[in-house]
Amino acid sequence: MKMKGIYILLVSLIWVHVAGAQGVTQDSYNSAVNYLNCSAVGHTLKGDVADRFNAKCPCERTNFANIKSFLDEAGNLDATNQLASEIDKLKGEYKKELTKEETVAFLSNTIFSDKAAHPKLFAFAEKRKGDDIDKFKASLADYLSSNLKPIAVAGGTGDTGKAKRGTAAGSGENRGNGENRSGGAEVPDPADKGNAAGVGWSFIIYSLIFAFALAGGTLYLALSMSGKKRREELDRKGEELMAYVKDQIGKLQLGDKEIINEQLVNNKKNNNKNNKELPATKNEVQDLFGRVNTLESLVEKIREKNEAPAAPPPPPTQKEVTPVEEPVVETRKETFYLSTPNSNGTFNDTSATTTFKEGASMYRFTKSALNKATFCIDEREASVKLALQYPDKSIDPVCEALNAYNPKATRIVTKEPGTAELQGDKWVIQNKAKITYES
Repeated sequence: MKMKGIYILLVSLIWVHVAGAQGVTQDSYNSAVNYLNCSAVGHTLKGDVADRFNAKCPCERTNFANIKSFLDEAGNLDATNQLASEIDKLKGEYKKELTKEETVAFLSNTIFSDKAAHPKLFAFAEKRKGDDIDKFKASLADYLSSNLKPIAVAGGTGDTGKAKRGTAAGSGENRGNGENRSGGAEVPDPADKGNAAGVGWSFIIYSLIFAFALAGGTLYLALSMSGKKRREELDRKGEELMAYVKDQIGKLQLGDKEIINEQLVNNKKNNNKNNKELPATKNEVQDLFGRVNTLESLVEKIREKNEAPAAPPPPPTQKEVTPVEEPVVETRKETFYLSTPNSNGTFNDTSATTTFKEGASMYRFTKSALNKATFCIDEREASVKLALQYPDKSIDPVCEALNAYNPKATRIVTKEPGTAELQGDKWVIQNKAKITYES
């Protein structure tokens, strides 16, 4: 009963987690892109131009059209104009299957490190590398976490918060890639249709996953109970057989040979009967026969020994002195785990743990000497997800990627472990680990 209770609790927690892992609405995603666009453009402007931009385009309620209009009027801002256009194209990369946390990580971190897909954003981040870009990302992540709205699981009704689809003229509310200029009338957003269908299908899919998990757990419990009964029955038969053999050996030593012969015949018959009744597998039956044959051979040897005349004792021989070989002592390799590295490419030795801790442990170290060790990103799924959340802080200081960063990677493969040396209370990296992102 206790095991069943634990299983039901585990399945319930899985269901709560799966049901809560919803994506964000497209409206709130587009508004988040507008906020990102306004913040990035404002970060590039200075002096009087920056003051006029902040007055005309408040980031909490502006849109791409207002931003582009200001930049065109200001003139001589081609690079900033190109940056704004590239950011606005992020609206086309909306994916409702991404959770809120994954969307926040994508807009506040991933896009700044993908040079191939977002060259202007990559250059923006490189130019402000250090505290400036770190503070910008942190502020952006806080805003997105507070304003991105999750898709509500509402039984397929399609009502995801009933966001307004139209605004008064001049309000500047963005809708996808254009603006509502209808003068106050509400205009339906095509994204609503996709959100409605997505919510219904998501609920159905998660329900099916829950049902399969429940059925699989029930089957596992049934098989476990059946296997336990079979093992208990086999153990009981084995104990009976060993007790019988001990009894026969005792009778042999007393010389009761006729009784032994008769009982050996009866034992074979009983074993054949038990093998037919016992619900064991073919391999287990063969194993029992082998054990019986071995024990019968042992009994026969004891019988022959009792019947044979005593042989004269062998003449005493001089004992040979066998040199004792020194045992080979193998150097035991010590393994320990550490979490996020410092920004200067070091680890704090005081944070090391000898066991893996999910949600905290990320790197696995193996000592090669008293103050030297090799390291790699631990292959467990929890370590990989933890590292991918903020690769610029968790991976880049101590690892060298051999391919492009992939936020959807399911594995981080260490092609060549890194090396580190213990200096005081810090593990200082000598050579970075070489890794690849794989799906």
